[in-house]
Amino acid sequence: MVKTFLLELSQGFSDPEYVEKILSGQKLIMYENLKIKCISIIDGDFIKSVFLQCASHLNHDSGFQLPETIFENVELKIFTKIMSRILTELNELCFIDQHNGYLYSNFLKIYPINSSQAPKGIRQSKCLSNYIYLSNILSVNQDSDRIPFPALLKRFILMYELKFIYGNTSSKLNQLTQHF
Repeated sequence: MVKTFLLELSQGFSDPEYVEKILSGQKLIMYENLKIKCISIIDGDFIKSVFLQCASHLNHDSGFQLPETIFENVELKIFTKIMSRILTELNELCFIDQHNGYLYSNFLKIYPINSSQAPKGIRQSKCLSNYIYLSNILSVNQDSDRIPFPALLKRFILMYELKFIYGNTSSKLNQLTQHF
């Protein structure tokens, strides 16, 4: 289920049509009526302060205390690393670079696999070299690896709400990704 979510997330936010709309400054229609009719009556500074407080709360929230053994689960570690990289990219760009989206998607599609178990077609393709490249990147330990996946999901929700509902796509939550 987590794998499917990450796959859909990376494919959706790296979709060429979506990226083109973001880069050309086009509005994403889904929430525009809500912004015009309802949210426009709320002071922008108030919205910013609420999001800053929420981000601060998430950074200091210890509500996700998980047993240490959960951090030994290799699959969860990999999914957490991919999610933290997606969050960092979305916070900065509001989309996932198409190359990175391709890497994440292909990695998730063939994970778990190692080169000795890979089918011959994959072993001889660029797909395996991308898999190995991303595996090497993901093998580097970072502070974000200790953030539980549910906390990353809360960060994603907060970032999504800021960028697409209450703010605009250029909004950033610097405090939100300081732990990445």
